[in-house]
Amino acid sequence: MATKRKLPDNPNSELVDFLHELADYEKNVSRLIHKYNAYRKAASSIAKIDHKIETIKDIKGIEGIGKKIEAKIEQYLSTGKIKKLETNRGDETGAAINQMTRIMGIGPAHANKLVHQEKIKSIDELRSHPKRDQLLNKTQQLGLKYLEEFEQKILRDEMKQMETILLREINAIDDQLKAEIVGSYRRGAAASSDIDVLVTHPTATKLPSLLHKIVDTLTKKVHFITDTISIGDSKFMGVCQMNASKLHRRIDIRVFPSEQYYCALLYFTGNDLLNRQMRIVAQEQGYKLNEYSIQKVGSTGVLSKPLPVTSEKDVFDYLQMDYKEPNQHKKMSKYLIILALLLMIVVNTLAEDKLQIGIKKKVENCDRKSKKGDRLHMHYTGTLKSNGKKFDSSRDRGEPFVFTIGTGQVIKGWDQGLLNMCEGEQRKLVIPPSLGYGDRGAGNDIPGGATLVFDVELVKIERGDNDL
Repeated sequence: MATKRKLPDNPNSELVDFLHELADYEKNVSRLIHKYNAYRKAASSIAKIDHKIETIKDIKGIEGIGKKIEAKIEQYLSTGKIKKLETNRGDETGAAINQMTRIMGIGPAHANKLVHQEKIKSIDELRSHPKRDQLLNKTQQLGLKYLEEFEQKILRDEMKQMETILLREINAIDDQLKAEIVGSYRRGAAASSDIDVLVTHPTATKLPSLLHKIVDTLTKKVHFITDTISIGDSKFMGVCQMNASKLHRRIDIRVFPSEQYYCALLYFTGNDLLNRQMRIVAQEQGYKLNEYSIQKVGSTGVLSKPLPVTSEKDVFDYLQMDYKEPNQHKKMSKYLIILALLLMIVVNTLAEDKLQIGIKKKVENCDRKSKKGDRLHMHYTGTLKSNGKKFDSSRDRGEPFVFTIGTGQVIKGWDQGLLNMCEGEQRKLVIPPSLGYGDRGAGNDIPGGATLVFDVELVKIERGDNDL
C-alpha cells in the first residue's frame, strides 16, 4: 500500500487518501486513465470540504463525485472500509507495482518491468537488489534514496524559510534579478509538495549562464542544493535541503526572458484547472495562451507576434476578465468553467454564419497571391459538414476547375475564401448556408441549409485583364 500524504488539519484526510490510492491503482495497474482522473477529481473535491463528512448527504451535489464513487464513499462512511480498495490491496502484484511508482521517475511501464521481469515485490527488495544501479537511472536512484522524504508535505513555515534563502542568494548575484516561488505556495496553500522557482532579469539575454550561476551559488556557497537531476538552458531540476535537521525536498528553477515572465508566472502559479479554462476562454476569444505568451489568432489561423505583457493583469485584460490575486485562483476555476461554456455556445452559434478558413499547406517564398479578377485553376473536394458525405470533387475527374474569382461565377464562400492564396497552397473552407446555397440547396446532393466543407488546392493563377 502506498504511503499516505496527510493533509494538514484536513478532517477528511483518510477518505482523501483512500481515493488517491484507488486512483493510483487504476493508473499504474489497470492502466485506466479515465478512472484515475475521476478518483483524483473526487479526492480534490473532498479535500476542499472544511468539516468532517458524517453522512452521504454531506457530499450530495459536490462537483466531481459521480454515482459509483458516491457508493464507495457511502461504504467507507458505514463500514470504515472500501471493498474495491481491500480487493486491490489483496492483489500482491498490483500492490508491488504501486510501490514502485511511488519512486520519482518510475512510471507504470517501468514498474511493471521491475515487478514482472525482475521479480521485485517491495521498496526494500529494490534497495537491496544487486542490479539496482543498472535497473534505475540517475533520477530514479535519487527518487529511491529520498523516497520517504519527498512524500512528506512541506509546511508553509518551512516554505517561507526556504523562500528567504532563495531570494537572498539570487538577489546577491544581481539585484535586478526577480524571483518568486510559484505553485500552491503562491496560491496560499498550507502545505506544498515541492518548490518551483521562476526567475527573470529585465535585460539579461544569456539565460543559460544566469541559470548556471544561480545553481552554482545555491550549491557551492550555501549548500542549499544537494543533488542535480538535470540542468539545461532554462530549467534546473534537483534536490535541496534547508539545513541538516530538515528533510530533502524537490526543487525546480526556471528562467524566463522578461517578455515571457508574467505569462509563465500566471501559468506556473496555476492551478491546472484554472490554466485549462483560461486557455479555453482565450481560444474562444481568438487568442492563443500558454506559459510563454498570449497571441492573437488571425482569421486564417496565423498567429500574431506575442502581445506585450508586463504583469499578470495584462493577460486578464486581454481576455476581458477581472484580475484575481493568486490566492483567489481556486475560486476562479468554477467561474471560468461556466464562462467557457457560455463562450463556446455563443462562438459556435456565431460560427454557423461565418466563413472559416484553415491553412492545410502553406507555401514559402510566395511571389504572387490570388486577387479579385484572377482566373484560378482549383482542385477541390466538397463534403457536407453534417455527415461528411462527398457531393463533388474535381480530383475525381482528374481536371482542375477553372473560374474567375470575385465575379459571382462561384458561391460567395469561394469568392471570399480563396483570396490571397498562393499557387500550391491548400486550404480547408467551412462555408455556412448564407455563403453557400442557402435554404434552397443545390440538386439532390446538397440539401437546403447545408454547411459545406471544401478541401481546396490552388494549382495555377492567371492574372486578370487589368494586370496584362
